[in-house]
Amino acid sequence: MKIAIEAQSIFRSNKHGMDFVALESIRELQKIDKENEYYIFVRPGDDRCLKETPNMHIIEVNCPTYPLWEQIALPRAVTKIKADLLHCTSNTAPIYCPVPLVLTLHDIIFLEPRQSGNKSWYQNMGWYYRRWVVPRILPQCKKIITVGSPDGKDFYSGRGPTSECIVKPELIVNGSYIRSCNNSVSGYSVKSGTSMSAPVVSGAIADVLIKKDMSPKEIKKRLHSCCTKKALPDNLQGWGLLNLSKFMNI
Repeated sequence: MKIAIEAQSIFRSNKHGMDFVALESIRELQKIDKENEYYIFVRPGDDRCLKETPNMHIIEVNCPTYPLWEQIALPRAVTKIKADLLHCTSNTAPIYCPVPLVLTLHDIIFLEPRQSGNKSWYQNMGWYYRRWVVPRILPQCKKIITVGSPDGKDFYSGRGPTSECIVKPELIVNGSYIRSCNNSVSGYSVKSGTSMSAPVVSGAIADVLIKKDMSPKEIKKRLHSCCTKKALPDNLQGWGLLNLSKFMNI
């Protein structure tokens, strides 16, 4: 299976949180999967923090801006290698995607009204871009899995039900006090939130799809069957806490 992974910004020197999540996920894939072919699409940068392996290829795609890179250059590159699947790792994806898409949506705070402006031109453009792209991608998604991150009194995601009376989140995964990567001297820090829990579920699904060809409906049913209800209201836990070992043991 040819799997394309969008990791546009992992070679930049000043990495953000989602860059580290993508980078470490790819490094773990290098350790555990020697069968599938992976194509990592990146923009050129100074920090070449990832090395190729026999089944993992790094493809540098140059384009002047983030939106053009993602909406035009990336789909062309994915088509060229004839990928079977594209995983976009950081909230947005091509609106017209030539292959089946897995999207990790860390949060949707950018869809809420802004409390104040941002002095950074880069951050402002990113905010408008995400507000434009994400609502156009979500209607194309066959299955949306919303991941909550509870820990005692804390709850780091929106609470359902939706306006269509759909219970949200679907499930919960621990995302509190996770030792994760950052660009500090040590390279690590402790973080909390759905940016910690959502990638866990995306990675678990990717691991299952490597082992067995399953439809979105089958994946969602399996997630449901591997959750255990906790002492929480349904609009905080959905199906319950995901048993990752049980889900990936297929």
